[in-house]
Amino acid sequence: MHNFESSLDSRFGSCDPLGAIECLEIAAAAGGRWRLRDENQLRYLRRAIARISDYSAVEYLGELIGCGAIEQQVFAELMRTPRMKQILNARTPGVVRLREFAGIRTQHSKAHTRNYRRTLQIRSPSSFGG
Repeated sequence: MHNFESSLDSRFGSCDPLGAIECLEIAAAAGGRWRLRDENQLRYLRRAIARISDYSAVEYLGELIGCGAIEQQVFAELMRTPRMKQILNARTPGVVRLREFAGIRTQHSKAHTRNYRRTLQIRSPSSFGG
């Protein structure tokens, strides 16, 4: 995971997060999972993620959970800070999957719920004379 953290930080030279994720995918395929040794590991990873765009963060985190390199409990702990929650609230493709994996329910706005109900009413059998 250290390789992944370093790849997110341009101060360390080459930035190839996808290459680091490929390595994690290989380890995950062999049964490897990232486990926390201490809180510092999470802090370093959070700082690295906070330095990149929300779009990239969602992409890379989606790859991590997709390959099974990180367990749900660890991911939920990773995403509990305000900056990580900000990423989970981004309007970016793939963010719903991250929210679900982090154990955060997606709530629809009142307008969305109202429009959905209106659609159901329009499509009800009684509106077709049945």
